[in-house]
Amino acid sequence: MKFIRKNGLMIGIFPAAEVVAPQLELLTTTRTGGLSRGAFESLNLGSSTGDKDVERNIRLLLETLGKKRENIARANQVHGAEVATIEKGGTYEGVDALVTTEKNLTLVINTADCYPVIVYSPSERALAAIHAGSKGSYRGIIDNSIATLLRRFQIDLSNTLAFIGPGICKKCYSVDSKLASRFEGRYISKKKGVMNLDIEQFIFDKLISLGIKRYNVYRPGLCTSCNPELFYSYRRDRGVTGRHWTMATITEAW
Repeated sequence: MKFIRKNGLMIGIFPAAEVVAPQLELLTTTRTGGLSRGAFESLNLGSSTGDKDVERNIRLLLETLGKKRENIARANQVHGAEVATIEKGGTYEGVDALVTTEKNLTLVINTADCYPVIVYSPSERALAAIHAGSKGSYRGIIDNSIATLLRRFQIDLSNTLAFIGPGICKKCYSVDSKLASRFEGRYISKKKGVMNLDIEQFIFDKLISLGIKRYNVYRPGLCTSCNPELFYSYRRDRGVTGRHWTMATITEAW
């Protein structure tokens, strides 16, 4: 991932996406350049955090990127496995993934340790934005998102691309025995009685198992917990923290 500055905001981009899918705009915000203070400093975009400056941050971000609010689509995100196929902007309740083929409609995933996963089929110009935390992942959010793309748009998995954004790494993600039992042992490491979960590797392997080619899955390997200067982290900050947006848009470019 490469970071660029726009109007004081630091935005993450996927250089690989610009090469392999020039018609896909893919951006990830960091915590830098916003108006929030204290634990939420500074570009907090999490509407559910209780931060009074979130709406001002959203307006600043959209103005900086030249995007209209009516073209922003957000999943309400409940750590479940429901997927919505959409044609317009708005907030979609009870879902953790959005799927579309509409141009200039920006799909937004909101995270602070969970992984944003973007899946794009260039041949069918079909796009999915997925909120993949540990709960949603074992409940089948990635499976359901790929199944929706196949059912609704008959995507060609041989050329489908996937981008895994920043999230919490295995060294920072300790879990209890109940959650650990939901995953195969190869994703769990144990040391001095503490169990850690490699959710990024689980997501990567799941995408491959569903038919996406290994060489078409891109991941920056950036941990939200390990990089406090760049990212919020729910685990590191003990629940009082901001949220980032990962934004995916099918543009007019071809």
